[in-house]
Amino acid sequence: MVYLVLLLSIILFQILPGKNIYLHIESKMIVVSTKRLTAILTAIELIFVTIFRKKTVGADLSMYTRLFEAINKYSWRSLLDSKFEPGYMFFSKLVRCFSDNAQVFIVVTGMITVGFYLLEIFRKSYNPLLMMYLSLTYGFFFFQYSMIRQVIAMTLFMIAVDKLGKKKWLEYIIIVLVASTFHASVSVCLPLVFIVFFPWTDHTLNLIWMVEIIASVTLRGILEIIVRYIPRYAYILSENTSYKVGYMARIAIICGLYLASVFFCKVGWQGNKMFIKKEDDKKSNFVLILGSIGMMLMPMINYFESAQRMTYYFIPYVFWCVDLAVNRSKWMKRMLPAIYILLGIYYLLCFTGFTSVHDAFGTNNYLFFWQ
Repeated sequence: MVYLVLLLSIILFQILPGKNIYLHIESKMIVVSTKRLTAILTAIELIFVTIFRKKTVGADLSMYTRLFEAINKYSWRSLLDSKFEPGYMFFSKLVRCFSDNAQVFIVVTGMITVGFYLLEIFRKSYNPLLMMYLSLTYGFFFFQYSMIRQVIAMTLFMIAVDKLGKKKWLEYIIIVLVASTFHASVSVCLPLVFIVFFPWTDHTLNLIWMVEIIASVTLRGILEIIVRYIPRYAYILSENTSYKVGYMARIAIICGLYLASVFFCKVGWQGNKMFIKKEDDKKSNFVLILGSIGMMLMPMINYFESAQRMTYYFIPYVFWCVDLAVNRSKWMKRMLPAIYILLGIYYLLCFTGFTSVHDAFGTNNYLFFWQ
């Protein structure tokens, strides 16, 4: 119910007129737009729900809190022998040095994961409310209830991508390697470093699309090579998923959002004529390249259910493609009501379990720790 209220509040905030609020503080006057203010309030709500959640909320959160409470049984050296990645074990041990309260652990992980993601949204987005809406309806604020190790790795990956955007390829590699000590799956993102050595032009974008089409066809062979060096993921090759309604909806939504973004970023109108834009904007092309990886990975979740984990690293960049397109094209902006309605319906179906993807929280328990 909390997330349903958040969803409806974002929709309401979007249709409010974008007027300014004038605040007089002593001799200074601060101007705040209603859109910005409501975006900040929504972010505060998301952080509140995240850090005050009960430790029984989420399919795996109980396991992580039990591990945190028992972490002192491990010596610093024995942390390397755990079945969990050593970076995560050291992180849990470090937090335990300051507090043995599991709720403190939840607060710290929530601020690192959701807090950083929201910070990136406000730092990079033209429309933070839109980004929060897309993330919420896709389930991004549910992941933190279970996938703590991978979500920390996702946070580090976003930092690494910033370095990649500045052509700092060595720093990218180092940060991804550090992230892999929290969740090994992020190591698959290492080959992304090669895009640093290409100019981010329209020609490069076309080349990336061609490579992705080839990679999607040869994915099984690529996975066999990866499993040879990381045997723990051998189970992926034996997975067999069916075309569930939820998976099909996710594929259609993500691929549709990305293709619409590319179209409205690269195609324009003059009078009644359509033309291809000749703008080799490096910044926008970089975002479109990252978003294309997310779109390419989406169909794979019907062949390898674990491929869904890989999409989590790149789906935020599909959302940033939408944000970019809305800012650049009045035609894409006119599509926003349809996007809000479509994703709102999808969210409600997921929330009720109709799409058979997963339960929203992984539990029917109360949401907050004081309940």
